[in-house]
Amino acid sequence: MAKLTYDIPKDYTVIDLETTGTSPAKSEIIEIACLKYRQGEQVEAIQQLVRPRRRISYFIQNFTGITNEMVADAPMIEEVLPAISAFLQGETIVGHNVNFD
Repeated sequence: MAKLTYDIPKDYTVIDLETTGTSPAKSEIIEIACLKYRQGEQVEAIQQLVRPRRRISYFIQNFTGITNEMVADAPMIEEVLPAISAFLQGETIVGHNVNFD
């Protein structure tokens, strides 16, 4: 059986999202995390909780550890996106669970 390999660049940024549910079409982002790597070493990170328009289900609270109280005073996604976009500008992005995120 053939072995599948990928060449990962030495400079890249990893992005991961947490959401209010398990449906990519209906869920809202409640956390964005980005880690910037240079030559394989983490050099910068950004992490932001995001206030959704709907409540976070009990299942998701247990799964992510993010509660409704934690995001109650967080900025809305529209306020967060400009900083995230600037952080990712020109980056090679490596995603976690990209089929969902």
